[in-house]
Amino acid sequence: MNNSEKEILDRISDGFIALDENWNFTYVNKEAAKILNRKKEEFKGRSIWKVLPYAADLGMYKEFQKSFKEQVTVTFDMYYPL
Repeated sequence: MNNSEKEILDRISDGFIALDENWNFTYVNKEAAKILNRKKEEFKGRSIWKVLPYAADLGMYKEFQKSFKEQVTVTFDMYYPL
């Protein structure tokens, strides 16, 4: 992802994350970090299941598996108690 793409994604009001084939974060935009109450630096290169172990219980796991298996974009709403 180039710098101009990152700048655009940092300006959107939705949380956006990108993962590699090993479930490691490759990109987290500002809004996603804010929603997850963490600093962007905490994600880079780390496994989603290590950083967010509760994610599998929130329905994310099923959606992410579908995305990887079928190579499709998925969207979903997630409610997380703050």
